[in-house]
Amino acid sequence: MRQGPPRVTTLGKLTREQMLESLTTRPYEPSRGVQAGEWDPAPASEPAGSFEATVGRALDDGLLTGENYDAVLDALAD
Repeated sequence: MRQGPPRVTTLGKLTREQMLESLTTRPYEPSRGVQAGEWDPAPASEPAGSFEATVGRALDDGLLTGENYDAVLDALAD
């Protein structure tokens, strides 16, 4: 039996509100963190369920617009 978050099988059928709700309410794995002054361009080095490895990768892969990415960040900052 598959463990972990459910897969989204409604590709292209989510409303913007549903997408934002999903991305802002799910639990993310802790990031490994980057020290001040350090730069790591490889999100693949982040844990699989971290924000960077999921939402960040969706942005990088063109699956999430910059506007929607900013909306997720804004919602999580509140």
